[in-house]
Order: sequence, then C-alpha cells, then structure tokens
Amino acid sequence: MELSEYEQKTAQIDPWYERKYYAVLKKIVLREFSDTDCTIFLFGSRAFGTYRWGADYDIGVEGIDAMIFLVKKHKVLHAVEESIVPWGVDIIRFDTVDEEFRNVALEEIELWKSG
Repeated sequence: MELSEYEQKTAQIDPWYERKYYAVLKKIVLREFSDTDCTIFLFGSRAFGTYRWGADYDIGVEGIDAMIFLVKKHKVLHAVEESIVPWGVDIIRFDTVDEEFRNVALEEIELWKSG
C-alpha cells in the first residue's frame, strides 16, 4: 500500500527497525565483498543522519575491478530483495564518479570496510 506524501512526511521512524534493517544490509554487503580489498562506505542522508522515512541506502565502493563490482552488486541487490530490508539500495562504484559528485558524497561517510 502506497503512503500519501503527507503520511510519508509525518510517519515515525521506529529506531529498532531502522537499526535492524541497517544491520542486515551491512551484513549482506560485507559478506559479498569480503574476498576483495576494496573500500566500502555508507554515504548520503543515512550517513548524515538526516534521512526520512523510506530513504534509500547509498553505498560507495572504491578500488575494485568494474566486472567484479557488477557481479557483486547484482548479488547484493538480489540478497537485499530477498531480505527484510524494505528500502532501496544504491551501490555506486566510486572509481568512475565525477569529481563534483565525489566531493559532495565524501563530505560525510560511515566507513564499513577499508581496502
């Protein structure tokens, strides 16, 4: 059931569920990329702590081959789809982003894995 714009803006974010979704997502991502030397981080509104109900998770990955990244990204997105995480996930390969986007995105991150 789709919430109206008003309901979305006024919906309470239950901290217990948000922490659970976060933990599940982080476990999925780190498990899939565990055999790589890449750097992984959360960025965007969830890293800033300014997210609203339903905000997606923005995950940055850096220092990984393009083909390996695509395979792993696909596996993560599939696992997330099968999980309890209700929000969308964007996984961005930071080796190829433009400088302006990179500078803004890296202002506030939460490091999940150091390559």
